[in-house]
Amino acid sequence: MKKMNNMDKETALELVSKEGWAYNDLPEELRADKEVALAALDWQRSLPDDEDEEEEEWSILEWVPESVRRDEVFEKEVVLRNIALLRYLPWANREVVLAAMEESPWAFSYAPTELRADREVALQAVRKDGDLLEFVSPELQADREVVYAAVSRDGWMLKFASPELRADRAVVLAAVQQSGQALQYASPELRANKFVVLQAVRSDGWALVFSSPELQADRDIILVAALSAPELLAEYREHPWGEEVNQELTQFLIRNWWE
Repeated sequence: MKKMNNMDKETALELVSKEGWAYNDLPEELRADKEVALAALDWQRSLPDDEDEEEEEWSILEWVPESVRRDEVFEKEVVLRNIALLRYLPWANREVVLAAMEESPWAFSYAPTELRADREVALQAVRKDGDLLEFVSPELQADREVVYAAVSRDGWMLKFASPELRADRAVVLAAVQQSGQALQYASPELRANKFVVLQAVRSDGWALVFSSPELQADRDIILVAALSAPELLAEYREHPWGEEVNQELTQFLIRNWWE
C-alpha cells in the first residue's frame, strides 16, 4: 500500500480505528502522533482472538517510532491498556512497571530483566500472586523472603525455589501447608521429616506419595493422610499390617466424620 502523504490527523484517526494495520502506511509525522498510535493499538486489542492469533507474538507497537515508545507518558498509556505490551518496552523504568502491576500483577512477567531482578519490585509481585516467582531472577529465587512470600500464596511455587530453600524447613512448611503436594519439591531430608510430612498430608492426603518410603509406612502419617483423602484406604488393603490396620483407619475416619 502506498504511503498516505496528504492525510490529516482526523482522517488518520478514523482510518486506524477501523483498520489498525493501515498505521504502518501513514506518513512519518502521523505515525509519530501518540493519539494515532494509541488508536491503532486499541484497534488491535479489540480484535477477537480468532482474528488475531499472532497478537501475543507481534504488535502494532513495533511500528511506532522508538522516540515515541520511549516517552514515559506514552509508555504508561500503552501498558495500562495491555500489560503484555511491556515486552516491547525493554527500557521501561520502575515507575512504569509498578503502574502496570497496579492494573495486574502479571505485568511483572513482561517487565525488563533488570526489574525482575529488583528485590522490591519482585516482592510486590509475589505478594500479590505467588505464581510470579517463576519470573523473578535466579538470584531472587534464592532470596528467602521472596520465596517465602510466594510459597505462602501458592505452595506449588516451591519448584522454582533454589535448592537451598527447598531444604529450608520454614519455607517448605509454608509451601506444604498451602498445598500439600508441594512436598514433592522439598529436599529428600525434609520429605523424610515426620513433622513436615504430617503438615503436608493434613493439607492433602495424597502428599503421602511424595514422602520417604519409611514415612509412607508410618501409621500416624497414614491415619492423617486418610482423613483428608479417604480413597487412600484402598491403597493399603494389602499393607503388611493387614486387616487390623484397615479397621483402625476406617474407625478413625468414621469417628472424625461424625464429630
